[in-house]
Amino acid sequence: MFTIWVSFITVFCGLNVFSAADRKYFELKEDKNELAKYIYNCILILLISTSLVFMISILFIDFISTILNLGKTLVLIGIVVAFCNVLIQMRLGQWQVQNSPIKFGIFLISLSLTNLVVSLFLVVSLNMQIEGRVFGIFFPAAIFFIIGFLSLWKDKLISPTLCVIY
Repeated sequence: MFTIWVSFITVFCGLNVFSAADRKYFELKEDKNELAKYIYNCILILLISTSLVFMISILFIDFISTILNLGKTLVLIGIVVAFCNVLIQMRLGQWQVQNSPIKFGIFLISLSLTNLVVSLFLVVSLNMQIEGRVFGIFFPAAIFFIIGFLSLWKDKLISPTLCVIY
């Protein structure tokens, strides 16, 4: 149920900003600074929408927890994972539109392998059951969120400029 929750909530957290950033690349690829402003504003939308989802989920945490048969903490962790996944998709999308298959592949395979290794360790070695799998999803998502964000920053694809025109 955790992965279903993450998939469901990603729609509301992300509002498809990663696809918008991918599409905007083709309009603005000659103006990298403008693209960086656009991506920054997409990240702001992601932060705001995720904050709203988090607050609404807190209000209905008992109901959501009961419906999903997940602990309250796991429900909230799912929102954080959804947030991380959207930014990860944004990073991957920019590599995809820029025709950087090696970077794309290394990042995605590393994320998948980290997810596998952490999950196996927590579930099999530490016998953590469902919590082990959830944390096996959460920790790699958080780590690769940071790597993805820093990578966007390093590639000058984030320019902290608020623009309401978009």
